[in-house]
Amino acid sequence: MKTSLGINADLLAVQQGGSDSGRAIALRQKQGLLMVQELFDNLSRSRKVAGKFVLSQLGKIFDTETAKKVLGDAFLKKNFPPLMLMNPETMQQEPMTDEMDQPMPYDKEMAELAIAEVLSGDLGSYDVSVGEAVSSETLRMANVAELKEISAAYPGVISPELIIEESQLPQSTKTKVIEAIKNARMAQAQPMGAPVAG
Repeated sequence: MKTSLGINADLLAVQQGGSDSGRAIALRQKQGLLMVQELFDNLSRSRKVAGKFVLSQLGKIFDTETAKKVLGDAFLKKNFPPLMLMNPETMQQEPMTDEMDQPMPYDKEMAELAIAEVLSGDLGSYDVSVGEAVSSETLRMANVAELKEISAAYPGVISPELIIEESQLPQSTKTKVIEAIKNARMAQAQPMGAPVAG
């Protein structure tokens, strides 16, 4: 079966023996790749068709509120920051407030407008590009390990927040950890005996 499909030990990264030359191994790999190329072409086409179908159905599946729930607060806060208004009493900029006079975590009107535009638009007309990687999780872990090494070699160059952002933690956990780091920094910056703002 392996022979008929063109799969050989070199494609599976399992060399048999050790007497083959590099040229012979490369030729066998090339032959195996030619045999399975059609399967990979069909897979790429299938993913593109599936991606276009999913895009075309988003407007039928989601409304603005359900789309906001799926996107999550962390995404909305990052991409739709609230408008900052000048407070005449304190002369400092503060985020705009909602009907209950509470600071808005993100610009709800802008987020809803953008989501509604995406859901009502002709999403099928957008081009679809499917990216593939060997293992994105493994790559992220390698990136975090490299950042840690740089941070250890050059203290103060890489911020802990950057390492947290590149990690595989859920976004809500990342936000909590980054807030805890900022609070710890503020506490260290407070002079001894000074009252801590709560």
